[in-house]
Amino acid sequence: ARPLMSDRARASSPVARRAHDAASAALTLCISAYVLWVLAGTVAWISHLGARAPRLSGFLLARGFPGNAPAEGLTQFLRANVPAAIGFVAPHSLLPPRRMHGLCKRLATDAERVWFGSFASRFLSRPGSGRLLYNALAAGTLHFLLANFTPLTTPVVASLPFPENAHVFLSVSCLLLALASVLAEPQTYGLLGTGQMLGWSPKFATPPPNHMDAITWMGVSAWRGGKLLLGERFLLKSYKDLKKKAKHGDIMGATAFVLFTGVSILPKELTFGDCLTRGVAAFYLRRRSKSFRDWVASVEGAHLATWGIRACLLLAAFRAAAEYDVSAKSDGKMSPAAATACAAATAALLRFAERRSERRTKKHKTLFKDNAASLQSARKMEQPRESRESLRASDEGHDQPCASVVEVSFRDIEPEGTKKTRRSARVSSRAA
Repeated sequence: ARPLMSDRARASSPVARRAHDAASAALTLCISAYVLWVLAGTVAWISHLGARAPRLSGFLLARGFPGNAPAEGLTQFLRANVPAAIGFVAPHSLLPPRRMHGLCKRLATDAERVWFGSFASRFLSRPGSGRLLYNALAAGTLHFLLANFTPLTTPVVASLPFPENAHVFLSVSCLLLALASVLAEPQTYGLLGTGQMLGWSPKFATPPPNHMDAITWMGVSAWRGGKLLLGERFLLKSYKDLKKKAKHGDIMGATAFVLFTGVSILPKELTFGDCLTRGVAAFYLRRRSKSFRDWVASVEGAHLATWGIRACLLLAAFRAAAEYDVSAKSDGKMSPAAATACAAATAALLRFAERRSERRTKKHKTLFKDNAASLQSARKMEQPRESRESLRASDEGHDQPCASVVEVSFRDIEPEGTKKTRRSARVSSRAA
């Protein structure tokens, strides 16, 4: 009689390895798709797209708008939402991808003790597992936060004087363009951990440098998508003058960014709860993300344009409500004067957070440019001593993009699971 194979030998057989690889690939793709769905759904939720387009609500995260029973006051609003917000912020701040990778390595050594240990051990020991699970954890906690969010529907700060159908069309088209641009960027799959887990080429396995977060990356991708996908490869395809084509492409990229981050994500009716949530999240993003501040500094004109457009829409809404009666307290609306004061205070606070980097570090003038020369020079400034394995042939893209958009971020970190060696800046730049 043939001796029975041990569990370890059975798990290491070629058939078992192929089965593990197939299961790992399927699980990786499912997690990546879920993270992208949460990312797109967060944008839709912030703009209340599900409430403005009910037919789409069934496909969106948390129905695409804060649809739970509203809080009766500010105290109840804070009591209901702060614990879930901490549950989202704490893991993605305390367990970045590099630290998560170390945790995965420790778990992989103990995974053999459980019945599914062979698969778990192989999955957790793969390069990129820490980044993938970090994104999954961030997406899951954000999903829980938005699904259980208790809104504060009064007072109403402003109702935007925007045609409803045009607003819906703008929100949907900008979201689709941003999502298509994200999918078209090779570094997206390095950001998610998909490229590392599936062993794709370095082009698809390298995340955006400088600790890029996913929301900011979505803003950068919207800029690039407007310039390349919508501009140079579609509307400007017939241009013969390359200099003119590039110039007009830059304009289209800036326009796509401004429309996506400045207009399309605004809800039809802006409440005090919306303003409070956006203000806190935006301040957190600006204070925590140096790359976001660098990106804002590199696209100062377009960023200020988003503020200008929002201010004009707010003033138009106030003018439409000019007949506001101060004595009428039951309509649940904030007076234009009070709303203007709140908006000005919020804008000043966010600008203070954005300017923080200028007081501490030198402004990177060549950051986030699309041409390869500026990307390589920025990478040499930021990561002069990374090893060839850590770089993984990251040919393009620097880091931290634009996001006056959604004010929630999955914070990102350098590629994990690679050894660092001391090398000269010249050798490192050649590897890059």
